[in-house]
Amino acid sequence: MRIFKGLLAAIVLSAFYVVPAKADFDDALEIFSQGDYQTAFEEFKVLAEQGVVEAQMILATMYVTDLDVPQDPVLGYMWLDIAAAQGNEVARRALPNFAKNLTPEQLAEAQRKARAWKP
Repeated sequence: MRIFKGLLAAIVLSAFYVVPAKADFDDALEIFSQGDYQTAFEEFKVLAEQGVVEAQMILATMYVTDLDVPQDPVLGYMWLDIAAAQGNEVARRALPNFAKNLTPEQLAEAQRKARAWKP
C-alpha cells in the first residue's frame, strides 16, 4: 500500500508540470488536493475515458489506494496498462508493481479490458 501511495503522490506532483489535453484536468487536481477524493475520482474517470494519460495514471492508482473510492485492482491495472500503451514510461515501469497484487486470472482480465478499451 505504501508503494501505491508514493506512486500516487509522484504522479500527482508530476502532473502539475504537464499540460494535459483537457482543461478540466487542473480542476480535478485541485479537487484532489483539497481531499475530496470521491469527486476527484469521478473527474479523473471522465478524463481517463477521454484519453488523458495523466488522468489514467492517477485513476489507476486511486483504484488500489485507500482513498475512500471504489477499490478495484483489475481496473487499476487496466488504466495503468492503457497509459503505458500510450507511451507513458512511468506507467510502464509501474505495471509490475500493480501486477504483484493480482491473481493470474485478474491480470488476464485487466489486460483483456485494456486491449478492448477505446477512448
